[in-house]
Amino acid sequence: MVAAEHLKLGESVAIKFLLPHAVGQGRRTQRFLREARAASRIRSAHVARVFDVDVRADGAPFIVMEHLAGETLGARLKREGPLDVASTVDDVLEACEAVAGAHSLG
Repeated sequence: MVAAEHLKLGESVAIKFLLPHAVGQGRRTQRFLREARAASRIRSAHVARVFDVDVRADGAPFIVMEHLAGETLGARLKREGPLDVASTVDDVLEACEAVAGAHSLG
């Protein structure tokens, strides 16, 4: 995933690409595009919004999505050390809300 600026919208976005070794493998490309379509339907504070999906001239698909500021769990653990139970439960519940939103759409 790379950070970029949407030239027409003037917004920070993240662009997710299918890994180069998977381009041209129809099953993986179709799964990647299905992921984009499914994610675009989810309306949740816990899921990045999808703005666009397309395929480059070389056949590589990509997803343009909301760029969210933050850090990975790994970076957080390095910075804070082990997380307390309450914080961990909050994080897991937020992740569950995102999964529930996806499941509600089938």
